[in-house]
Amino acid sequence: MVEFFKWTQESASGVYKWYTALVYLTPIAGGFLADKFLGNKWAIIIGGAMMAVGQFMLTIPDVSIFYIALGFMIVGNGFFKPNMSVQVGRLYPQNDPRRDGAYTIFYMGINVGAFLSPLVCGALRESPGLGYKWGFAAAGVGMIVGLIVYLLGLPFVKELPPDMKYEAKDSGKGSGAPASKALTEAEAEKTQSVIPSFSKLSPQVFYLLGVVLVVGAPIFGALGLAKWDNAITAIIAAFCAFFAGWILSKLTLAVRDRVLAIYAVFVFVVFFWGAFEQAGNAMNVWADQTTNRYLTEEPPVADVYPDQFVATSEQPFWELLTSAFGRLIAFNPVLTTSFQSINAAGIVFFAPVFAWLWVYLARRNLNPSIATKMAIGVFFQGIAFALMIWAAKYANGPSETDISQLPSVVLRDGDKVFFPRFTRPDRRQGL
Repeated sequence: MVEFFKWTQESASGVYKWYTALVYLTPIAGGFLADKFLGNKWAIIIGGAMMAVGQFMLTIPDVSIFYIALGFMIVGNGFFKPNMSVQVGRLYPQNDPRRDGAYTIFYMGINVGAFLSPLVCGALRESPGLGYKWGFAAAGVGMIVGLIVYLLGLPFVKELPPDMKYEAKDSGKGSGAPASKALTEAEAEKTQSVIPSFSKLSPQVFYLLGVVLVVGAPIFGALGLAKWDNAITAIIAAFCAFFAGWILSKLTLAVRDRVLAIYAVFVFVVFFWGAFEQAGNAMNVWADQTTNRYLTEEPPVADVYPDQFVATSEQPFWELLTSAFGRLIAFNPVLTTSFQSINAAGIVFFAPVFAWLWVYLARRNLNPSIATKMAIGVFFQGIAFALMIWAAKYANGPSETDISQLPSVVLRDGDKVFFPRFTRPDRRQGL
């Protein structure tokens, strides 16, 4: 949006904001449709196909089609994301301690793609003669391959009954992991609430929250205290609050407690993903415009009139691809898109370690709760952003420039010195 369509950073961030928000909102509808009508498997297939179509549509350099493509990816993700996760959970009985490890391995598989895609698609995008459309096309091909693998693997997917309870196997040597004491759904439906007073009023609390948001959003918008899209966001949140209250009204006893526990976790999850998703927005722009990406040498002084590389029909396509994949191992400068692979690489590296760790701790009754694990993750995320605060202060500080290294076309008028604006040394796109 910033480099190809030449939009301002504010406009591009606004679109990115809505895209990511809807990516997280549509799984509510996708999960509901799968539960009531489609089933997990068909929802996953439909979602994967829609996302592939969206990626291929992005190869067409048109703003209208760009928006439609984002719509396909949003809806496709709504079908795909929640149902794939649920399907993994149903491969194991309830209370089975191996579930945590299974989700870790599942997440590791996701991040193999998250590691490779920025490298491959970014290299294609950065290569003269190829560009964005080839990066999006590669993503579409990857999605099709993934869908084919899923279809071939369907015969091996055996979902267990929802109320099947895990029974620990003990070989007599202490190798069996103890079963969790969590209740099954059937048991929860017959167990009294541990917070009966609040549980009874909880649907009304969410209804009241929804009313406050619906009434307050247009008022804040009319007073100029909130932009129109933020007011719309508040209204969407209001409907989510109504929906949350409606869900609670259909449940009783310990089952309602479980849903309230999920809602409590939502609060912390909002902060985590709100920060995490800056990787594709603020952090991405920071890496692109502020970070010194030359690892083994000093960055060159930018040219005032940079050369323009134009691909011609005389260049064989295989040479363009060779050039693109040569960029995968570039160190001077490192591709901006490569920074998107760092998080995934960490997950792939540490996932087997933690998958083993959770089972190991469970055998000794030391396995932390899911909420505790999440709290530790949010703590380390906070440390990371604290480092970025220091980096931002450093970047905004004064700097020194060797005038002798600047381009010779410096205009002097009395005591004033004018320096032409030029692009970063690795972005050879003109003034």
